[in-house]
Amino acid sequence: MNNPLNESPITPPPPVGPEANAMPKATVCEKKPSRIKYWAIGCGSGCLLALLFPFIVAIVITTFIGNSVTSNITYSNPRVTAIPENYNRIALTGNCDSDIFIAKIKLRGPIMLNSGEESFFSTDFSSANYALKQIKKATDDPICNGIILDLSTPGGGVTDSDIIWKALKDFRAAKPNRKVVILMGDTVASGGYYISTAADYIFAHPTTMTGSIGVIISSINATELAQKLGIAPVTIKSGKTKDFLNPLRPLAPEEEAMLQAMVNKLNDRFVQLIVDGRNLEETKVRAIADGRVMLADEALQHGLVDQIGYFDDVVNWFSKNYADNNPSVCIYQYATEDSFFSLFKSPTFIGKCAAEAAEAYSKKLSTENGALLPAYK
Repeated sequence: MNNPLNESPITPPPPVGPEANAMPKATVCEKKPSRIKYWAIGCGSGCLLALLFPFIVAIVITTFIGNSVTSNITYSNPRVTAIPENYNRIALTGNCDSDIFIAKIKLRGPIMLNSGEESFFSTDFSSANYALKQIKKATDDPICNGIILDLSTPGGGVTDSDIIWKALKDFRAAKPNRKVVILMGDTVASGGYYISTAADYIFAHPTTMTGSIGVIISSINATELAQKLGIAPVTIKSGKTKDFLNPLRPLAPEEEAMLQAMVNKLNDRFVQLIVDGRNLEETKVRAIADGRVMLADEALQHGLVDQIGYFDDVVNWFSKNYADNNPSVCIYQYATEDSFFSLFKSPTFIGKCAAEAAEAYSKKLSTENGALLPAYK
């Protein structure tokens, strides 16, 4: 029988007997906390720790290694010679019980110095800027008796080359009987050879290309092209030669004469450094200071290098050319000061290309923007 609309439905009586025990006891419906949220938080935290763990381990290991070599010079065998000063020296070859310590410094690529500060992304430990920093460290190093400059460069800026040349001269003057030896790599041209004139002795590999003695200032002139395209230069200047080397107008004769005089004066300094550093006659130097590039055997004939050889020959030279004729020397290098971004340059790390692009862009921003940059190259 159906209940009338104005009547409440009849509530069935509670069960009795065994059915009563089978019924759930709860009479109020409560929503239990969801475990999905906590699972997501836990999983996310675990993934984050997994990503950060390699970096944490790398930082700890780098710090530990840096601290362990701070006051020691380490060798490939268990022998360790205690050094009290903080120079982070790492031995490469030779006898660490020797009293003769020679620092090996590498310089690769164009001779370009930035404003004096290392690039934030910099991990290039063979750049001219880093080599200059190492030369200055060797100058202050009380146990350093000499430098092997492992050099391979096509040349670079006039002033930058001169700064490194001066740093090598200062190294020699800072302590008696210090010597500098150049070990030429693939190419040591122009500004690279300018630097080499500060050395006591120059080695070249049999395949080394060197020379290219001279100075160059280069530009382009697009006057005719601009006229065809309907481009006209608009220049507001304080003097008639203020915009010389403007690519949208021809070079005036007086401007060309001014630049030629500048190049000649810089070249005269280059030639004089070779005359003084290599003990050569000026006429002989000027005869080959025409920009020519030569192999090691020809450079040896002209007196531009002293010997054709390899790294072992350089080590032997240091062993034989000190006053006490010490039978062995210790060749070491300064530990590189790795930046955090060097971790991204691992060949297996996905950010390698991005790190290199950021480094190149940072270096580009740090270099000076000038219309006139004479170069030894």
